[in-house]
Amino acid sequence: MAASFVDNDLATVRKQPEARAQAVVVLYRGDEIEVVCQRDDWTEVRLGLGRTGWVRGLKLRATGLLEFAFIDVGQGDACLMTTPQRRKILIDGGENQLVARYLAKRFRGETVVFDAVVVTHGDADHFAGLSRLVEAGDEPRPEKRIRFETDRVFHNGLVKRPTALPEIERLGTPRKEGNRVLVPVVDDPRSVSEANRPFTRWQAALNELAIRRKLQIARLEAGSDAFSFLDVRVDVLGPRVVAARNGEPHLEMLRGDGGGGLSAARTINGHSVVLMVTHGNVRTLLTGDIHAAAERELLQEHAAGQLSLRADVLKVPHHGSDDVSRDFIRAVESLVSVISAGDDDARRDYLHPRANLLGLLGRADRGAEPVIFVTNLSGFDRWAGPAFHAVRHPSGWVPDTQRGTFYARERSVYGIVHVRTDGSRLLVVRRGARPERVEAYSFEIGHDGRARPLAVDRT
Repeated sequence: MAASFVDNDLATVRKQPEARAQAVVVLYRGDEIEVVCQRDDWTEVRLGLGRTGWVRGLKLRATGLLEFAFIDVGQGDACLMTTPQRRKILIDGGENQLVARYLAKRFRGETVVFDAVVVTHGDADHFAGLSRLVEAGDEPRPEKRIRFETDRVFHNGLVKRPTALPEIERLGTPRKEGNRVLVPVVDDPRSVSEANRPFTRWQAALNELAIRRKLQIARLEAGSDAFSFLDVRVDVLGPRVVAARNGEPHLEMLRGDGGGGLSAARTINGHSVVLMVTHGNVRTLLTGDIHAAAERELLQEHAAGQLSLRADVLKVPHHGSDDVSRDFIRAVESLVSVISAGDDDARRDYLHPRANLLGLLGRADRGAEPVIFVTNLSGFDRWAGPAFHAVRHPSGWVPDTQRGTFYARERSVYGIVHVRTDGSRLLVVRRGARPERVEAYSFEIGHDGRARPLAVDRT
């Protein structure tokens, strides 16, 4: 039988067509499945890798949903967007191998072609993992191997140079015009001959992607119509370029916290790509790492009626940093907030998400009860047994038996926050450690933006 899509919010797959049979997995509304056969009110479905299972009371739909999978990558961002027509957009890729591991498991090692990759800005925790993804085609372990291809790569036009350069030169040769300092934008990151290490590796990855498939590389700015090929509406709200006296596009260099000196880090964050995705009545705002200064510019346009910041789902800016405009959060008035955060070692002691930001999101939430998800709280590990520390040796990494063992853990459930919508009904869900264990919320969004909580449809 042909592939179909699940129309229950949640559908438990069991090994046998019996209510007490062992649960295999819980499917979410919008999951694509293949129906094998029907037995009374039980439906046998094919899950992939030759596995099958049974669902009682399964409802099916003929079309897909708009889906967002916010992926736990530790300190960083990564989001897989899938449109109803199954177009795939990867927005950022974290810094490590977790995106490659997740996609290899989801697409089971096959060659997967994405319609676009969006790098919101050039901080390593948002894009260095994309280089790892491109390199995962050579992964010797089949379960972790994936050949990744894409038709398009979009970015914000800023490339980091080596940190040895003076602060003001790390994004290119600046121009001083009046009270502003402007930095040039680049259309193709490969055109920068002197880049920092993550960008140098990304340049090589882009060259490889261009070999695998005809590749379009383009810079985004507010008002770009780069996503006209999609079956959902995507408005680019940032960054906002300015024309220098020579007529070429530039971005203004921003100052540090509290109005300090010019800062390359604040500049590249503040000029993140910002996207508003609209499907029917449901709006999702993806904000990269913008901060309060950048948010104020968006607020000015919001107040002037030039755009609307109100969104049902908010990917919270900058991992839940407290450098946020309170007015911005109130203007968005989200129904569901997703924070991509995880201080994965002592080098990243950012304390994300901040407690005051969580409180602000709760107070500004449009629903009766705030719904706030944090990606690194959505994954689970299991004890893998005692392990030795590793040390470098001329032959490679070897165990340091002198230091004794420690308790090792390995990832058993990826930390994913799933958001699904058909344009009116909105579902947000995360998986637990056990097959049947999930946390889910469902809402109906009206034409006027009003939200009504619904009982989760679970079978």
